[in-house]
Amino acid sequence: MPDKVKVSDLTVEELRTIVQETVRETLLEILDPDYGLEVREELLEELRESVERVKA
Repeated sequence: MPDKVKVSDLTVEELRTIVQETVRETLLEILDPDYGLEVREELLEELRESVERVKA
């Protein structure tokens, strides 16, 4: 969808989709501020090692 579309040019379904996606993204950002970020490999390795220490 082009950047400069007027709301009046959208269908009800297009507007509904935009609103739903915006709400979904906003809720994810609020509820999980780390959403979309990647975990560094170093941290993953530290977590694995920690789990192994706890199991031992």
